[in-house]
Amino acid sequence: MSACSRFIFQNYFQALWCVEELTESAYKSFTIEDNQLIPILGPLEDANLPNQMYPKTYRNNGYIDLYRNSYKDLRVMGYVTPKTIEIDTEEELKYAEWILSHQKAQ
Repeated sequence: MSACSRFIFQNYFQALWCVEELTESAYKSFTIEDNQLIPILGPLEDANLPNQMYPKTYRNNGYIDLYRNSYKDLRVMGYVTPKTIEIDTEEELKYAEWILSHQKAQ
């Protein structure tokens, strides 16, 4: 059963977002304040542990987002898709074109 079908035929979730697994755990992410790395989650020393020490983390890739009319107490169903190429810069566009040209060559 497709993600859309599962979403449509149940009412627990108000939204469905497509996500992809991050190559680096979000537990290893930082902000920078006054040139100092500040871990987003947990103590600084934990951010240097191997990825395998953390649960898998995902990002919304916008492949498909579905919403019902209600946004109160929003519960979102996640659907894992293959990795997508984000195109927000000229460099990312060139990379996507390079990937496409190599796929065609195969």
